[in-house]
Amino acid sequence: MLLIAIAATGLLVIAAASAHLVSTTQLVTVPTALFLTVYLGCTAAASRVLRGPARVAAAGALAAVAVIMVFSGWAAVLAVLTAGTAAALYRRRPASPRPVREATQSGQAAQAAQAGQVSRARAVVKASAA
Repeated sequence: MLLIAIAATGLLVIAAASAHLVSTTQLVTVPTALFLTVYLGCTAAASRVLRGPARVAAAGALAAVAVIMVFSGWAAVLAVLTAGTAAALYRRRPASPRPVREATQSGQAAQAAQAGQVSRARAVVKASAA
């Protein structure tokens, strides 16, 4: 959905350029603002997922990108509206139930042996030992 929203935004900007409503400089700022929006999301995710010094670096990058985003002017508003539209249209799928697996090596080996897959059981034990 995000790609559709970005494509629609791009078409609107190109239409405005062909009608001489925007300049070439303004055309360059829109993709830059869209890129910064994606980068802002990536650094926000990194600052949430990472730990330790990497998290601190990601948080610093997030702050720097947010400051740079402010300098995009009206194009930043367009990028935020694009991201907001995509977020509004995004729907989470319900989580599908996953099969429960045995947590131990011996449990996996026993299950494979019962199914007549003794060589598979050896492969499981070897893989988990590596």
